[in-house]
Amino acid sequence: MFPTLKQRLARFRKSPIYSELLSNIKRLTSDDADGRCYRRSIGFWSIFSRPIVLNYPGVRTALYLEGPNHVVGRYSIPLCGRLEIDGEWYILDPIAALQLTADLQKQLDDLIIDHPLVKHAVQFWRASPTEESREIYDPEYRAKINDWVAELINKELRANHLPKLLEAPSETTIPKGLV
Repeated sequence: MFPTLKQRLARFRKSPIYSELLSNIKRLTSDDADGRCYRRSIGFWSIFSRPIVLNYPGVRTALYLEGPNHVVGRYSIPLCGRLEIDGEWYILDPIAALQLTADLQKQLDDLIIDHPLVKHAVQFWRASPTEESREIYDPEYRAKINDWVAELINKELRANHLPKLLEAPSETTIPKGLV
């Protein structure tokens, strides 16, 4: 006789993936900014027939590595790669996908290690990816983003609107903060 639904659920709750799955479901269904971000991060799942193990999104290009990886000896190789260039799609065989990924990883490592902004990220490199670090850094980083965007908008206003305002008739007033 087949097990009942209740028996199958009881057995599933004892399986090793239950707590991981439950945790992910809670994150995905959270009705806040984190939940929306989690849902957007897996949006491409509905596009591909295989699970995506890595993706490298660019402005004009994107590389998606499809899994599950095929493990042979000490090598773990994606089954194929999907490359998008200006809206056109291409399929990469496993070795080409692996080689392109290796090149991207090397370039990314070189860029990050040699980038002058890394000096300012010392606290990030030493932080652990735990909820506690979010409580510490989220408010600070949100404020930093707000300041950066305000400065960017102010520069755009000065570059685009200030010359027009200065050429305007004398009764036009220039808003505070633009001069």
